[in-house]
Amino acid sequence: MNSIPKTGYMRDITGQRFGRLTALQPVSRGKNGAVKWLFKCDCGTQHVALAANVLGGRTKSCGCLRRESSTLRSREMMLRRHRERRAQNG
Repeated sequence: MNSIPKTGYMRDITGQRFGRLTALQPVSRGKNGAVKWLFKCDCGTQHVALAANVLGGRTKSCGCLRRESSTLRSREMMLRRHRERRAQNG
């Protein structure tokens, strides 16, 4: 493990999965003492996030989940518009 300052309690989440993220190792502490961890996402990207955000469910991936959801919503909207136009034009 890295030399993280020993101020406050640090839960060891190494190897645990949270959404698409797997905890690898603690990296540092934030300004308020919150622990930042290095995670590996299912898409292969490594991502640093606050443990509190991951444990609380606010961070579920490196950002790939949001991009995928956004792309899917865009495709669904385009398909819906296409169907409406076809229905109007007969």
